[in-house]
Amino acid sequence: MRTFAATVLALWLALVFWLSVGGIFVSPPGAPPIRLLLGVLIPIGVFLVAFWMWRSFHDFVLAADVRLLTGTQAWRFAGFGFLGFYAEGLLPGYFAWPAALGDMAIALTAPWLVIALIRQSRFAGSPCLHRLEHFWDFRFCRRRRHGSSGSASVSKFCRDADSPNANRGPNDTSAAGAHPDICGSNVHHFSFGRPLSGATAQVKGGNKMINRRMRSPREKVGGLYHFGRMLDKIRLHLRGELPDDYKPNFGLARGLDGLLAQFLNLKQSQIVARVSEGGPDAEILEWCFTNGLRPNETQIQVWNPLAEKIGWGDRAAATVERVRKQTGRADIITIFDCIDANEGRLVSTNS
Repeated sequence: MRTFAATVLALWLALVFWLSVGGIFVSPPGAPPIRLLLGVLIPIGVFLVAFWMWRSFHDFVLAADVRLLTGTQAWRFAGFGFLGFYAEGLLPGYFAWPAALGDMAIALTAPWLVIALIRQSRFAGSPCLHRLEHFWDFRFCRRRRHGSSGSASVSKFCRDADSPNANRGPNDTSAAGAHPDICGSNVHHFSFGRPLSGATAQVKGGNKMINRRMRSPREKVGGLYHFGRMLDKIRLHLRGELPDDYKPNFGLARGLDGLLAQFLNLKQSQIVARVSEGGPDAEILEWCFTNGLRPNETQIQVWNPLAEKIGWGDRAAATVERVRKQTGRADIITIFDCIDANEGRLVSTNS
């Protein structure tokens, strides 16, 4: 796909250069620049159609390095040249000034954004980008609802999560229904300021206590966030060693464990039963893929951002805000942050 994309871009550049030399984009005096407008809109339209209809291209675009894409915007400082064309009378001021200043502003901010992306990986998940990303991923998922293996399950997950106004009963356990209670005051409990009861193998980290028995939800197994942590909790539960603070949330269909089970087209009880039979993470993961959903790259890119950003600008934000006030830590912005801060992994950046 990378070679194909590079070839298409090269051919497109050659075509535009040839058409420009031939004066195709030049309109007669007094006529609107329709041909120039088409030259701008057609490539954008082709890109959007390909992104929407072609799964391989969709995956290729989403896999792009955001840091590299952001860094390439620095070349736009060349927009300063528009002012030179304006000074020579070649461009009108109403076009040259906005175009030049806009390009230069983007170019000047690009390096700082790249630095922020490198230093803070979560910086890429701004609320605006978060919603735009989910807009495309959810609709891509829904469009493929009756597609290849497992797409129906993920489409239901996406459909539920993307339909906050659907009618839901009190016992609803859909992904969207999970949002109000996924970390509500009566569901998840964060015991800051005291050791986790019942936990063992805790390691001091400065003034923090890190529970090594349960991994961070950000540690991936099979490319999936939270899967390894879910297995850790199940194993502790089966041995009767799950900390008391975690018992109220264990097995909740509206919690992270339940959402991940739904995503994999399984029930939490099925995964618990399989873990009870023993085996390493890889074997249990393969069992889940075989008996439920084997997610492809696009489907994984639906689950991971959704899971990591729960509590950021959604209906679980009230719980995050409560924890932030309780701890006095402004760097806690998602449910993942609440968990990692509670277990001593998220080092405070407060001065």
